[in-house]
Amino acid sequence: MDGHVKGNVSGEPGTQTLLVLSDRGSIEGNVHGYDVVVNGRIVGDVIADHFVELQSNAHVTGNIYYQQLRMDCGASVDGKLTKRDTAQAATPILVSVADPAHEARKAG
Repeated sequence: MDGHVKGNVSGEPGTQTLLVLSDRGSIEGNVHGYDVVVNGRIVGDVIADHFVELQSNAHVTGNIYYQQLRMDCGASVDGKLTKRDTAQAATPILVSVADPAHEARKAG
């Protein structure tokens, strides 16, 4: 994919989708798919039921959940890498955006 998406991107549940984000592409939102190949910029979490490939121009600001991971030299991740087992991959992960007001009430 080339271009910019502001919002979440997800493949159809129960199918083996493939998302390829080119070096000219960017996504501001969470990404969920079966296989995800990134060579652009993502600000949000990446959730793959199977495979994540981070090519040399990939820049992810967010957490990555995967079964298999390939990361090329030059790629960067500002977040956690979490390996999922087969049972976890069958169950979608629901990611919510933190509510700063709620976090402040919890802390204080």
